[in-house]
Amino acid sequence: NAKFRAGDAKAAQADYEEALKYLRREMWVDCEDEDLLTRAKACRIPASLNLALCCLRADPCEAFRALELCEEVLDAEPENAKATYRKGKALIELGELQEAEFELARACKLAPGDAAVRQDLQKLRQRARDEKRQEKKTFEGLFDRNPGFASEGRT
Repeated sequence: NAKFRAGDAKAAQADYEEALKYLRREMWVDCEDEDLLTRAKACRIPASLNLALCCLRADPCEAFRALELCEEVLDAEPENAKATYRKGKALIELGELQEAEFELARACKLAPGDAAVRQDLQKLRQRARDEKRQEKKTFEGLFDRNPGFASEGRT
């Protein structure tokens, strides 16, 4: 966390990757200590979410990796607002705008007090409206009847 706060996302990403190696479910298959398993899961989820954030802020953006991490968290905790929000952000980066809108709207419902989620949802919806407007403008008049060889004399 300290490396991320200091602005060194690449080093933080490496640290979170290392932490997740030790926290993966496969490492704990033979463990019978329920308390230890619970604590490992409690560490795995924030580490995955922090790594997803690092992936989204990486240059170039590693949106697909962030999406995978968010999906893992959502498999364990389907109502995790932060995972849903970051999944939406990853989908935006991947160009899946309709699915991203769905996830961001879901994140708004899960975390109604989070202003950042609402702002990102509003930006995405504005972007969709702008793209639709531009699309209309681009194809405006494309199928109008204009004088020419195929149209002349037709009604």
